[in-house]
Amino acid sequence: MQRVIRFKRYAYALFLIPLVLPPAGLMLGAHYAAPDWAAWLTVLVVFGLVPLLDTCLGRDTANPGPDEERALLADPWYPALTLLAVPAWSALLVWGVWAVSQVTLGLAGRVGLLASLATVGGAVAINVGHELIQKTRRAERAAGGWLLSSVGYGGFKIEHIRGHHVDVATPRDTSTARLGENVYRFLWRAFTTNPVRAWELERARLSRRNLPWWRNELLLWWGLSLAWAVGVALWLGAPGLVAYLGIGFGAIALLEIVNYLEH
Repeated sequence: MQRVIRFKRYAYALFLIPLVLPPAGLMLGAHYAAPDWAAWLTVLVVFGLVPLLDTCLGRDTANPGPDEERALLADPWYPALTLLAVPAWSALLVWGVWAVSQVTLGLAGRVGLLASLATVGGAVAINVGHELIQKTRRAERAAGGWLLSSVGYGGFKIEHIRGHHVDVATPRDTSTARLGENVYRFLWRAFTTNPVRAWELERARLSRRNLPWWRNELLLWWGLSLAWAVGVALWLGAPGLVAYLGIGFGAIALLEIVNYLEH
């Protein structure tokens, strides 16, 4: 068991692989003179190769014992991995908005690169951010807020914890599909109501605690998203801003599609 746990300890770092796939795709595309096809590399790996490997490897039914579990909880390696996602994703996002807006690609290539970056945004920025906002350490929760805000979904930090966790599978839960609701209608409802619900929840918290308006946590997270958008627009102009918004939209849509399937 110890040998298995030791192997898994380092294998968890494999979640960082998708972060290198978008630039690797462009490099391969340039080398083989097929940039538009290679721009889709991340999508093909994440939605093609990974499920295939998952099927072939089968289920892992091993569980650590009580002593091993305590050792795992005390190991700083695992929280360090999740925190590493902050600089790694931020660097990829900066590169990504530049590449989508500036690198010479056909329409299919630009769409493929945008889809690849959105896939990584959903898998790393939102997925890791989702885990971090549920931690007890303030630094980890802040890191989760940064990751979510980088794709324009900082309100998820509020709505998910104080909304979804409380009202899951009830009519009040915006992350639970209604009976007979198709995925398109669900996505529209999620995009339009989740930010509103987050604002209502935060406003109720301020009212209960008699806190001033500027203590609204959403001002920080939405302000960070605005800073990303303004910074990209000043740097790369309208093409860069469109690329940034497209990456965020795709990452959020991926999250909400998973919510639709799970709930």
